[in-house]
Amino acid sequence: MIQETMSAVHVHRLPEEKDMEPGKVYIADEFQVAAHLCCCGCGERILLSIDPLGWKYTEEDGKPTFSPSIGNLGLPCKSHYFIRKGEVVWCR
Repeated sequence: MIQETMSAVHVHRLPEEKDMEPGKVYIADEFQVAAHLCCCGCGERILLSIDPLGWKYTEEDGKPTFSPSIGNLGLPCKSHYFIRKGEVVWCR
């Protein structure tokens, strides 16, 4: 199922893929890393490093924003999207 919205969940350690829920971005602040299931619904775990060479992360009222876009071009789904204030914005 394609995700249209995402919410932030702060964790000490990222969950295993089998324990992740669609529509949630898991943020491990201590390790500056985030993970979520691909927004296209394929079920692949997407890892994002939050640092100057990776993604910039902000949050407002539990709604995550990542910059730059998330391009899963190495996956079979090849999905490409932004997460902005909890909304999934697809790149065409």
